Amino acid sequence: MEVGLLDEGLWDENSQGRNVVLIVSGKAKRFHLLSSAHFVLLPFHETGRWSQEEYQSLFDLVNLDLRMKAFEEKKSKHGMLRDNICWGAISDKLSTRIVSACCEKWYAQLSSPMVAEGKWADVDDYRLLNVIFSLDACCIEDVDWDNLLEHRSGDVCQKRWNQMVSHIADTVISWRRLHLADVSKCKAKDNLIKDEQGMFHISTKALNIKWGKDRRFWKWIRLPKEESIFENGAELILVNWIEVTRELELSKLAASKTYGIYYVMKFKVDAFGWHSARIKFKVQANGKEDERSEILEPYKNRHNVWHEIFGGQFTVPADRAGTVRFGMYEVATAWWKGSMDNLIRDERVDHGTVHISVKALNIKWGNDKRFWKWIKLPNEESIFEIGAELIQVNWIQVTRELNLSKLVASKTYEIYYVVKFKADAFGWHSAKIKFKVKANGEEDERSEILESYKNRHDVWHEIYGGKFTVPADGTGTVEFGMYEVATAWWKGSMVLEGVKFKPK
Repeated sequence: MEVGLLDEGLWDENSQGRNVVLIVSGKAKRFHLLSSAHFVLLPFHETGRWSQEEYQSLFDLVNLDLRMKAFEEKKSKHGMLRDNICWGAISDKLSTRIVSACCEKWYAQLSSPMVAEGKWADVDDYRLLNVIFSLDACCIEDVDWDNLLEHRSGDVCQKRWNQMVSHIADTVISWRRLHLADVSKCKAKDNLIKDEQGMFHISTKALNIKWGKDRRFWKWIRLPKEESIFENGAELILVNWIEVTRELELSKLAASKTYGIYYVMKFKVDAFGWHSARIKFKVQANGKEDERSEILEPYKNRHNVWHEIFGGQFTVPADRAGTVRFGMYEVATAWWKGSMDNLIRDERVDHGTVHISVKALNIKWGNDKRFWKWIKLPNEESIFEIGAELIQVNWIQVTRELNLSKLVASKTYEIYYVVKFKADAFGWHSAKIKFKVKANGEEDERSEILESYKNRHDVWHEIYGGKFTVPADGTGTVEFGMYEVATAWWKGSMVLEGVKFKPK
């Protein structure tokens, strides 16, 4: 480690008891000098504007702490405004901010308003979810709200739940799609069947799928006979919480045998959101638990093919007593995943323009209602009838990656962002917006100040964002985005409707 004095004149017998600045590995660090041979390193922390990485790290660290506390035994019957969060450990882990800065940033900008009002605690979100998911309620009317959380009233619980459901229904950052089904040459149509090789096949209909009855998130589809011995598969439309489970009596299986569990899935060509979502697989039987996790991106890359994904194993006891419980989960992230099938329109009356809804775009902080919110647009203004309104932000990052197979081979496309500015729009006069396009190893980049568009408010503008050419074989992807991450200017009162790809 390189250590040197910033000012050589400070290192003498008169420096005892003073703060001294040293150079440590090329960076200025502040030390408190006890003697000429004894000094103490004081922690170095950033000040001023938070970076996007710091925001995300703080969010992840606090939610990890909250999730752990949600499963701990609760000794007090009273809620706590500050949730008893381990701010010291979080500050140490973050390493760039002091305890008070982390605490202030969380409660001022990243926490629910109900927490600031003292009506709710952040950890209560996890407790509420755990309790509701353990109920056998088919609809909201079946929930006994007054007896969910001992320290919260029924009205408060229902209010928070309505907010959470609204957030689930309206907020989309990324999407994920899959099929669950069973492949075999057997002809039986029961939910649980045994084939000639002694393998058991369980229909998707026999699995417990969280949110499976809500058509906004899952839907049942008919599968070809040559692909599945069962007629139906479950198609995931959009969720940020995957939980598929089943409990089976071991008496149905062979004694003293070890079984491996495989989930049979197919990914569509436009599936995305699987590159960072680690899927957890669990098996519990005879007091033993088998757990593993895996990122499914490699399977997604081989789309429209049935994959058998290993989910753990267990052994049936000699007396075949007891049950086995198994499941696949992804409940740790806050991002939505799914497919773009219903979000792309081919406007043939507009010479082959491809129109992508704002819901299919990845918007940084788009799931935080303090910065962005979803609004309904008139049918005559938007074919998707929805827009993303920017409330205020000083970091704009809107991106997407699109499979080129959806476009026409050998054609050149120009990208346009469909934007409207409100009468009170602010912060666009000096912040230069950067537009990037990358396809086939080539990159197109430009930047523009959008103040002139803002002056014509409440009018839809198509702002040029670059161009690219689809190769003759139609393979590969195009990445595109608009960014403003260089300045500290706060910007707001802009509505994004989507993006258009126009052939030249």
